[in-house]
Amino acid sequence: MKVYFLTRSSRPAIQDGQMKTVLLCLEPPGTKKTLDQLVKECLSRNYAMTFKQVHEGEDLLKFTADSILYHLDRMGSLIGTDEGT
Repeated sequence: MKVYFLTRSSRPAIQDGQMKTVLLCLEPPGTKKTLDQLVKECLSRNYAMTFKQVHEGEDLLKFTADSILYHLDRMGSLIGTDEGT
């Protein structure tokens, strides 16, 4: 299963919002989390409140996962991946 982690302890200054929430869920650097773990943790931090439309149930989980993947991709070299077992 693929896991995500921060590759360094310094991070760029970013505004409050979805990307910052994803970063906070990956701290401290080196902490490895699956996409499912990130979805649960981000939602526990009111991530869904930033969406323009209300999503519920499976739609909420899929929409949140897609949003997190978008932000992980935008963070580039700040994010590492590993194929965990």
